Amino acid sequence: MSNAVKVTVGEREYEVEIRNGETTVNGQRVQLSEAALDSRGGLKFELLGRRMSAVIDRGKNESFVRFRGREFALSVVTERERLLRSLSKSAEAAGGRAEIKASMPGLVIRVLGSIGQPVKKGEPVLILEAMKMENEIRAPGDGVISQIKVAQGQAVEKGDLLLVLE
Repeated sequence: MSNAVKVTVGEREYEVEIRNGETTVNGQRVQLSEAALDSRGGLKFELLGRRMSAVIDRGKNESFVRFRGREFALSVVTERERLLRSLSKSAEAAGGRAEIKASMPGLVIRVLGSIGQPVKKGEPVLILEAMKMENEIRAPGDGVISQIKVAQGQAVEKGDLLLVLE
């Protein structure tokens, strides 16, 4: 899995990756140094030899960045978040029946429901440990758990069917 993040500032999207001290933006290496974030959301950095600053305002539902006197909507999405979102979308696309599959290899820590149990959209149905983190797998829509294909302690691979909602 990549350690890249997708950053959206206003209507522009950037793939940012920092690896071995080098920063690339949309595949091109950039000179970014002395980046520091203070406790009030101020970000100071040097880009291409020019000192710059921005203020990041993180809200519960929206975030903004103020840069050079202008304010832009800000979104930062990690690779892990992208995988979890794609999992939810693929389950929603099944229409009425949702197959919940593992978005990455991992270990089933706990199944939070049983066959026949109704669940609401967004309700956690399974805990999957991957990349040393516990990930709540949530129901992509309202439904009833019709099949459970895994058990606690079972190792799964990316794409393995975990459970089915109908």
